[in-house]
Amino acid sequence: MALTIHSLKQEKTFDNKDFITIGSNPQCDFHIDLGEDCMLTVHFDKTGTKCVVTNNFPNNKILFKGQPIKERIVFDNVCKLLVADSDEFISMKLSPDKRTATTSPQQTQVKMVENPVLTKLEKNKSEHTDVLYKRGICKRYLGKNKDAYQDLYWSTWSYQNRSAGYYALAGLASLDGDVPEAVRLLRLSLETNVHHLWAKFMLAELTQDDTLRKEIEKDDPLFLHDMANAAQALDFAIEFMHFGMYSRAIEVLEGAEKTPMTEFYLAYLYALVRQSSASKKHKARAEQMNWVYCNPNRLDDIAVLQWADSSRANYYLGCLYYDKDRYEDAAACWHACMEREELAPAYRGYALACYDHLGKKEEAKEALEHAFRLAPESDRTFYELSQLYKSMNMSAPERIAFFETHRANAVRRDDCTLEYAQLLAAVGRLDEAKHVLAEHRFHTYEGGEGNLTGFHAWLFKLIGDTYFAQGEY
Repeated sequence: MALTIHSLKQEKTFDNKDFITIGSNPQCDFHIDLGEDCMLTVHFDKTGTKCVVTNNFPNNKILFKGQPIKERIVFDNVCKLLVADSDEFISMKLSPDKRTATTSPQQTQVKMVENPVLTKLEKNKSEHTDVLYKRGICKRYLGKNKDAYQDLYWSTWSYQNRSAGYYALAGLASLDGDVPEAVRLLRLSLETNVHHLWAKFMLAELTQDDTLRKEIEKDDPLFLHDMANAAQALDFAIEFMHFGMYSRAIEVLEGAEKTPMTEFYLAYLYALVRQSSASKKHKARAEQMNWVYCNPNRLDDIAVLQWADSSRANYYLGCLYYDKDRYEDAAACWHACMEREELAPAYRGYALACYDHLGKKEEAKEALEHAFRLAPESDRTFYELSQLYKSMNMSAPERIAFFETHRANAVRRDDCTLEYAQLLAAVGRLDEAKHVLAEHRFHTYEGGEGNLTGFHAWLFKLIGDTYFAQGEY
């Protein structure tokens, strides 16, 4: 389908364009001066025969059939919108062209490497609906919403997946702008599981029914609690994104504490609604924030970080891939980060992937040494480097020299102190080994005390043997 838009002053036709913006910002695809902030986004539904119009600034300025557009409308052929208190209008008309399929803006960003899990599920002919549900969710993440819709519907045939299946289907319907269908599916989800809080919450959002929110507070007083918490806000923002409610997702994240991931999500969402300046601002903030304690782990994070494709985004994505056993992808992301920024944890992660999974020992050694040069205060990196030298058969005198060069790191950790003492004992420096142990306060833990006590006993046995050989009984 082709979309033709005209107003009092201009007319434009858009072919082969999935996502069109109309608004007061001159950067919009179709600019119209409304005297205040206003932007509509238009995209084709999954069938390619209908258009979904979303109001990104609900402000009662734009009218459809005499009523303000609160969230979104869907039209099949012709849609005319009026501007309140003026003679201005916006008319949109669909006409056939060679277009056969379209994707939503979210799907455009969710293109990912085919997951081997999905391949296995495709081959699985089991009648168990759990397989169908999981396959549908996989396809949704890959942007294959039409195929996902079929699998998710099949998954509702049995009780165990009926509520979850209808809930996922409601998200797809809402994403396509079919709010009545989404409401119907959410009610079906709740028929099976009346305590499905997400279904109840999204139904309250779509219908603006406050009684449902009160029921949620009664069922789980903590469900809507502490929305300023970043993790909580991200959970809600992601659900809004699955339902195509990008403005609500932005609203939730803007009110939450700021972390690298909340900033990346805001940048991604503002890009979806074509607010490029806000998107760049939040992306820049994410790049400047401390990487410590930022551990992305949601599958939804993949699309956001892939879209950002920045130094820190590649570092975080590498961590996520490594956690999911995608070691080559993790190494590639960390290497991309290393090319743009001298970030110690990226070099460390790359070294671990190279040594443990990719068989690149020399590259691992170079990367971990560089990571330690960037962060010489890191006891963990020091320990891992000492173990790498040990596994690569570095001689005891060379390893001792490494420990003595960085003695502050060597005596700060129990494991490093014990390793240092054992090396000294191995080359016959028994009294020095005894002194190292005596100067350190160990914090033994269950299961780890054997190494220390065992070595302590052998050390004093060796010292005793030395005195015995010298005749000092």
